[in-house]
Amino acid sequence: MTRVYALLASLILIASPMAGCTSSPEIEDIPEIEDIVDDILGCMDENAENYAENATAELLGDCIYLASMEIFITAMTEQMEIDEMLEIIPRAGYSMTITTSEWNTDMNMQMDTVIEEMVMADLDTNSVYVKNSISIVPYLTYEFTQIQVGELVNVHYTMGGMLAAENAGMGSYQTRDADPDVMDVISSLVSVSDAGDTGEEIGLDLPTGDLSDLLSEMPADTEPVITFEDETRVHTMTLDYTNDTGHDISIVILIDENEDLMSYEISTDYGSRNAPGSASSSIVYTAMWGDAVVIEVDDTLPRTSIPINFHIEGMPEDDGGDGGDDGGDDTFYCDNGNEIPMDWVDDGADDCGDGSDESGDDGNDVYWQSYEGGYCEWEGDVDGEENAWYCKYSEDDEDWNTWWYYCENHDSDWHCTDDFGQSEDYEYSADGTEHLGGDDGSDDGPPTPEEALQATDADGDGYMSNQEFQDFWESDPENPELDWDAISTLFDDCDYDLNDLIDIDEMECFVDGIVDILPDDGGDDPSPEEMMNYMDTDDDGYLSLQELIDYINNENEQNGDPPMTSEEEDGFTSAFENVDSNGDGLLNLDEFIALIESSGDGDDGDESADDVFEWMNADGDGQVTPSEWADFANTTGDIIDGDDFDNLNYMMDMYDYDGSGGLDMYEFAELWDEINDDDDDGDGEDDGPFRVTMMVIDQFLNAPISDFEVRFLGDCGEPEEEGNEPPISNCTVYASAGLSDGSAIWLPQSGDSGSAYEFTYQYLDFDGDGMISTMDTLVIDNLPGDVKVELFDTWADQYTADSYATSQVPGFGALMAVVVLLGAAFATRRD
Repeated sequence: MTRVYALLASLILIASPMAGCTSSPEIEDIPEIEDIVDDILGCMDENAENYAENATAELLGDCIYLASMEIFITAMTEQMEIDEMLEIIPRAGYSMTITTSEWNTDMNMQMDTVIEEMVMADLDTNSVYVKNSISIVPYLTYEFTQIQVGELVNVHYTMGGMLAAENAGMGSYQTRDADPDVMDVISSLVSVSDAGDTGEEIGLDLPTGDLSDLLSEMPADTEPVITFEDETRVHTMTLDYTNDTGHDISIVILIDENEDLMSYEISTDYGSRNAPGSASSSIVYTAMWGDAVVIEVDDTLPRTSIPINFHIEGMPEDDGGDGGDDGGDDTFYCDNGNEIPMDWVDDGADDCGDGSDESGDDGNDVYWQSYEGGYCEWEGDVDGEENAWYCKYSEDDEDWNTWWYYCENHDSDWHCTDDFGQSEDYEYSADGTEHLGGDDGSDDGPPTPEEALQATDADGDGYMSNQEFQDFWESDPENPELDWDAISTLFDDCDYDLNDLIDIDEMECFVDGIVDILPDDGGDDPSPEEMMNYMDTDDDGYLSLQELIDYINNENEQNGDPPMTSEEEDGFTSAFENVDSNGDGLLNLDEFIALIESSGDGDDGDESADDVFEWMNADGDGQVTPSEWADFANTTGDIIDGDDFDNLNYMMDMYDYDGSGGLDMYEFAELWDEINDDDDDGDGEDDGPFRVTMMVIDQFLNAPISDFEVRFLGDCGEPEEEGNEPPISNCTVYASAGLSDGSAIWLPQSGDSGSAYEFTYQYLDFDGDGMISTMDTLVIDNLPGDVKVELFDTWADQYTADSYATSQVPGFGALMAVVVLLGAAFATRRD
């Protein structure tokens, strides 16, 4: 007999005689003691997972209800962003890992890619941990981790693989953040792009938040396996199925008892795809809460500067670009928001992906294809491209030549281009005037090689003969007379393959030669003869030094400028004496022309090839030899001898197509045009000084302004063989001062000529917080073109441009972009 049973029995025995006169049931109506104490506890709900058929009583919480498949998938597809997690609890985080593996037939190898992102934050202690990594062995292995607790910041990086090249290495450093902001750090280092979008770019079916999409690809008989672990209170769903493309997919999702997501894993097996290796992908996500978040830093690491990014305006090479301290901007911003490298612009391809003109000149540089006497029809090929013109060189041609987005019709000719993009409105472009320059049809420029060949190729064989050009030219009575002997010489010079015909590759040479032969339009610039007559005040046919100085001073006075200084007069006297070949103190016309050339006061350095050829061709034989070129240059004070003469000889030999030992007019014109093109691309007009503004952008690590110097640098050396700029440490520091000092003095070194130069500047603290922060602006009043500016962090003893505290592949979205780019080069199509 148990203790309880004994107590109950005693209670009955005691209670019976005390009943008195009260009515009471008969003894046989009293329930058995076992009926009272032997109830079976358990879940009595038939809908519960742990329903107990024999249970007679249940306590609160005895029943377990498994979550449905829809609840699991909803929890996965609606996973929270880090800011949403931190609104629930101030200590949270997550990790995400994406892997792909596939046999690459081009490389004949298995390519494995692993991408990882981990974010943890503790708002109570101003702590944050962000890790981004990517591995595509053997091409690239990269990992960047930034850890911050309060003002102390640690950065760790590793980079290796073939693509890393000279950037390969690893290191751990500390820096500081005087105004810590956890969310600023996260937003700066983590992409907020949708995981579904980025996953699709590398072929992964990632959770997108659309439950119907995920359920729709499952076979109707798909059955999940759902379990509950009583000890951990964790629900688990496992789902395995084969989709309609034959890919095997496995999904494992864990949620807690509140149906909040804990983790998920999606794995896809694509099979062998008839390749030696396998093809698979997976994504693993884990949420972290409370004590699972651990963030620690090391205050013994070596120091590194905070990075500072500027938007720079005022330097002629920058055009307002965003960049580091040197202000370089190698990015072209397309109209549709895409960004492409600057060296892709004007390469003939639609790199922006929108059909737009990438030249950055508001569409003025448009390529046109002309169909002289041809035929174009909107959507002429019913089986071809929609919203496009189809053209052919003759309406009688059986086949269309090709299609174009935009076409105009002028008289019997059609002119087409793709440079305006594609639009259904261009069905009505035939009456447009864009080909005519948007006005009355005036077109002063020479034809393109394509236009010239189309106009002159009478027999349609793809070449132009000398007779075809003559017939074409003489068919228009408004064309000026040509020297046909000169045209024959030009034709032979441009006929590089010596087949007596000009093809499309040779046409540019021929068109340029015709342009040089045709008379100039005239213009308002006086000829050297007219200039000399005007300056020759005593009408003796010569110009004295005083006449020239008087003329210049008179021009200065008319323009409101001061007269020449004594130093300027001394320099001009030297130039005068250099061209006064007989030393008589007077200049004849030839000497005056040489003076114009040497002083650069002629046509602003844009002398025509005809004029320069005439000046250099001293013996009048129609050929300019290297000796004649050098003799002429020497008369202008531009001395050519030794190695310079050897270089000149080599350069002229490249354009001496007929091997005559000299350049005729057309060979010379081609070389001269090339020289002028190079001059236009050079730095001759970028000497400054310039007023430069450098605005701080996207600054997420802040430090006191007093910690920084502005340094003016030069003599950095030549670019490396790979084209990379030399390191900043190679540069000479011309001048430096505190960022708030306002000026820095450049003192000439001993033995150098020249006087001291004062750089003046102002640092504008936008928010007045005393820190380097977004919208702060450094304004430099007088920066010479050959001097570069860098900020130096005295706390770290390092230039900010050399900081290690910057992720070279910032954010998960950027990591995805690397994979996409590599995929375009190496990966095969999945389906």
